[in-house]
Amino acid sequence: MSQAADMKSPSQRVFLWSVPRSLSTILLKCLSYVRNFNLQVINEPYVSVHYYGPEKKLMKNNVEDKFESVFTQAGTAVTNYNAYDDALSTYQWVKELLEGEYMGKDMVICKDHGYNLNGLYHMLPKGYKHTFLIRHPQKTFPSLKKITESVCSVDFMQLEQKDFPEPMHHGYQKLFELMEYVIDSEEPHPIIIDADDLQKYPESIVKQYCQAIGIPFSPSLLSWESGPDVMDTWITSKQVKGNNHLSDGGFYSAAFNSTSFHPPNKMLDRSEVPKMLLPVIDDSLPYYEKMYQLRIKP
Repeated sequence: MSQAADMKSPSQRVFLWSVPRSLSTILLKCLSYVRNFNLQVINEPYVSVHYYGPEKKLMKNNVEDKFESVFTQAGTAVTNYNAYDDALSTYQWVKELLEGEYMGKDMVICKDHGYNLNGLYHMLPKGYKHTFLIRHPQKTFPSLKKITESVCSVDFMQLEQKDFPEPMHHGYQKLFELMEYVIDSEEPHPIIIDADDLQKYPESIVKQYCQAIGIPFSPSLLSWESGPDVMDTWITSKQVKGNNHLSDGGFYSAAFNSTSFHPPNKMLDRSEVPKMLLPVIDDSLPYYEKMYQLRIKP
């Protein structure tokens, strides 16, 4: 029998849904080092659709304008063969990308943010197991503020709440609604991971996650090489890849520089949180707490 005849499509396909600044890139990097298992990663295709493709949904305020300017410049420098042109990025094209055959792969896993789907559940690819990663909004939003100010030179003190980055408006709500859709239509008990649990108990959480989605677990998964080279094996768009390699470090520099999971940072007390963030934290908290009750436990 020829080698081509031995090739087969992946037996398992998995989605990892999250909100920004929830350690999803670190988890994806961790899983990318699985041994004796042919894993294909597709990274944030809906980010490309939502922000850069022909169907983009930019809010068109000062923050989004700066995002677009900084990221467009970054994306033009990307030539990696696994990075596709964002002009291709429509919801239909991404659906076809995710449903591709990927012959010889044991699994395809895709990471993205729920709000980028814009509620278009009929455009979800077929055959995927949907999983979720959450993090307390009192951690994610200060982190998003800090990285946005650093990368895009945005001063939140000068912004009205309506001009905050889009995930602060309905990122948690959209993630929760996507989970409800999955529960009602596909999986009554989807896997949900909390980022603090992942950092406190990495072996327990990563092992449970691997077992649930079909990746062979070994303790070697709990440490990996520093640097962004692993992303060269991921399928992603030029803009998304470029955003991660900005001269100032990009949005995922901490993830790419990591070599293991570290204990979680202490959550800021409400009195320490910038006051302009408190309303969006309070709006997001009920959605987070409902998902938190359904998470896998160490």
